[in-house]
Amino acid sequence: MLMRLNSNRWIVRVMACAAIACAACSQDVAPPAIEGVSPGHQASVRADAPVTVDFSEPMDRERTEGAFSLTSSEGMVAGSFRWENDDRRLVFLPELPLANGRYYTVRVTTAARDRAGNALTVEYLSSFLVGDDLAPPEVVSISPENLTRAFPLDGVIRIEFSEPMDRMSVERGVRFTPSIPGTFVWTSDTVVEYRPFAPLVFATDYQITISTACTDLAGNGLLATVESFFTAGDEFERPRITSIVDMSSGTDLAEHGSFHEYNGISHAASLQVRFSEPVDRASFRDALSLSPSAEHQVEWNDASDGCTISFPRGLVSLQRYELRVNRTLRDTAGNEMAEVFVVYAVIDAETSRPPAVAGVWFMDAPLADEVADDYYNDLGVEFSSDSTYQFRVAFDRDVDRVSVHDGLFCSFVNGEQDDTSAIVRSYRWDAALPYSVLTVTLGSIEGGNLYLLEFKGGENGIRGVTGVPMAATRRYFFKFNADD
Repeated sequence: MLMRLNSNRWIVRVMACAAIACAACSQDVAPPAIEGVSPGHQASVRADAPVTVDFSEPMDRERTEGAFSLTSSEGMVAGSFRWENDDRRLVFLPELPLANGRYYTVRVTTAARDRAGNALTVEYLSSFLVGDDLAPPEVVSISPENLTRAFPLDGVIRIEFSEPMDRMSVERGVRFTPSIPGTFVWTSDTVVEYRPFAPLVFATDYQITISTACTDLAGNGLLATVESFFTAGDEFERPRITSIVDMSSGTDLAEHGSFHEYNGISHAASLQVRFSEPVDRASFRDALSLSPSAEHQVEWNDASDGCTISFPRGLVSLQRYELRVNRTLRDTAGNEMAEVFVVYAVIDAETSRPPAVAGVWFMDAPLADEVADDYYNDLGVEFSSDSTYQFRVAFDRDVDRVSVHDGLFCSFVNGEQDDTSAIVRSYRWDAALPYSVLTVTLGSIEGGNLYLLEFKGGENGIRGVTGVPMAATRRYFFKFNADD
């Protein structure tokens, strides 16, 4: 019995050891393996493609995610993970789309573990390329072309690319120097126009820069920056004054160029100005000046290459005027005159000379005016019974009779009979010289009194038949002695 009992215990022990050995034989000690990775090594994929890694068995998520990385030349790619197929497939989802034309590297280190804690025996490494369009775009044409010298001031800038472009990248990547305020207008996926808000500045050099930041729809940028230089302006011929003709005399004030003086110009002159080409009317208005100033009007022909300057109130007789046209005169393209234009006009035409009192006589004896040595003209003893006397007046040219009647005065200055005042009784014009010689009868002239015979000059004074007034007032003092 004892032997059998011991034998049974031995059998139990043997069976227990066998059970322990079988349990050890069923434990997972095999390392996991990577069965596939997408994208495959050296594959080309879209920018939104996920990255997946298939393992041979369920994996420890935390450790395996820590062993995974996706990198490029810009560094680590951020993203999130998703597990599928009972933790046999790891899916990596990048936060942002991958960059077109860039290589990415997938790495799974031996830190990856299965659920039993077994590690990968070999690190995994592969690379793939993002994008199926890897060809960079090109600039097919630019208007204006490089080194254009005559681009219209109101022109539209046009750029054509070889393929459809990312519009925002182009609008950010195109620059103008100096700045040109305006707006982009796309006429197709490959052609964009830049339309300035205002005309370009004449004779200004501009630069168009199209940078490598301009990309196509796949994200490919230009291989190199493209530049175009141009000058704004249709033409560069400077305007000239070809003639300034005084219509009253036919004198061309531009015949001898600048800084020449011309005589014989009429007070009623109108100047016909001609230019070598159409000019900007406002610039002529600002460039024109007269010294001394004179009220004037400018009327243009339809072509804007000529105008007429008129003077509604006339020019001042014997005055020397400076007519100046500054360089700011521009043609319609914006070119300024090469140099200032200055001429001088003397208003001394025969018809523009002012009339003057040639002489005043009493009883065929000439009277001296106020500038003579004698203060007054002593006309002897009074002899008229009715206190009237006749004086003969001569002008050096024809005069306007009405202006003489309004501008001739006789007045009492001082004397014994201060209660009397001289008057002009009548005018009689010589029939042989109707506009220049007259006989004037003065009344209420008393002996012992001093009188003033006055011929008014100036703007409202006695005028010639052409409207030119006497330059200055002439005065003659006279006196009759009382008949005691």
